[in-house]
Amino acid sequence: MTLLKYWALLILAAIGLGILPKVTPGVDPDQIRQIGFYFIILVYVPLIAILRMRYLGISLREYLLGLVPFYGESHRFKRLTKK
Repeated sequence: MTLLKYWALLILAAIGLGILPKVTPGVDPDQIRQIGFYFIILVYVPLIAILRMRYLGISLREYLLGLVPFYGESHRFKRLTKK
């Protein structure tokens, strides 16, 4: 998965979250949006992160090190923008 596809999938999820309440007009839109937000945070974003890690050949340990504040910033920039 290239960087362009990665960002496109993240942006499409945000657009889908915005459109979701309009698709289900009979239900409370705030509740639908909140359920969609939970789904995106708990399932969609980690799935995309795992797919990106596999494409770049990054181990889970390396990915988690990239999340560490200050230390991980340069590490993350080098590894995640590669390819």
